[in-house]
This record gives sequence, structure tokens and C-alpha cells, in this order.
Amino acid sequence: MELHYMGEITLEPECAVIMDFCEYCIEICEEIFNYANVNSATSIDIDVKKHPEVPKLKDDALHDYLYNNGLLYEGYQKKLFLRLLLDFCIYMRKSIENMKDFNPQVALTLCRKPLIDNLFYFEKLKYNAKETIDNIMMDDNPVEVKYNTVKDINEKIKTKFPDKFIDVLDIRYGKTYPSLKLLCDKASHIVTLNKEI
Repeated sequence: MELHYMGEITLEPECAVIMDFCEYCIEICEEIFNYANVNSATSIDIDVKKHPEVPKLKDDALHDYLYNNGLLYEGYQKKLFLRLLLDFCIYMRKSIENMKDFNPQVALTLCRKPLIDNLFYFEKLKYNAKETIDNIMMDDNPVEVKYNTVKDINEKIKTKFPDKFIDVLDIRYGKTYPSLKLLCDKASHIVTLNKEI
């Protein structure tokens, strides 16, 4: 017997339109992922005239040379972007499916990772790819998503891309409603010491 949450949920008509739009957006993200994955988006070009040693190197020696000369970052950046995008798509699709099955707690718990954590790393990757790659792929201690860390990155992105910046910091990470983080945390922590929840 399959278990479901008890109680009645009444969805407003516009909710179906919003969920359809969300699914459409996820399909676009999936298409981007599939296109990039098929078209070797994670490969890197190396100018052998500038780096004549590369053709002679093998395995660890090649990796060490590429890493020490900063040649791996482009490939790592592409690979990390694709991994984050794949993760984002899978979690968001499952979240939408659960919302359609009237499991809002599961849906909110699932959407926390892509909407809070993944978007944070997308922003960090856009602002400072090298630091992000070092932090995630080569360090044992990735940056924990904290409001002040996000706020600092948010300000740096705002300064670097003023024409393209949309401030949604409080909607995503705020400590008062409406905040995605608060809603998601409430869904995944029935009992919590967080006074805001």
C-alpha cells in the first residue's frame, strides 16, 4: 500500500499554470544539458605551441602539468556547470511531480537543494570560477551555504553585472516569510531550534 499525506489540498487554478511553466523551464534546462553533454562541452583546447610538453606527458604527469599551468579550470568549470545543471533538473522535476501528487512537504524538501544550494554554486561559479572549482572539486571543505556568504557573493555579482542583476536574495535566503529557505526548512524539519520557523 502506498502512503500519502492526509488532509485536503485545494490548488488555485493559477497553480496548474505555474507548475506547467516550471516544467517547461526544466525541459529547457534539460535540453541545454543534453546539447552540452552530446557536443563535448567538457573538453578543453590546448595550444601545443605554447605547451609543447603536453603531447609527451601521460596520466598523472599530464594532469599535474595541466593543473599547475591553470589549463584544467576551463574543463572543470564546464563539467561542474553540467553536474550542477543535471542535479538541478532531477531535483526540480521530482519536486514538481510531488507537488502534482499533492505531497507538498516532499516537494519543498526536494526543491531546497536546487533552489538554495545549486543556484548559490551557479552564482559563485559565474562570479569566481577558480575559487569555486578549488572549493568544490579539490577541497575537502566546500563552502556551506550561509546567508552572509550568499549576501557577500550577491553584492559582488551586483557590482560586476549591474545591468543583468536581479536581487532575489531575501526571497531565496531571507530569515522572514516569504523565503524559500524558510519554507523548505520547515518542510524538512518538523521540530527545530530555529525560532524563525
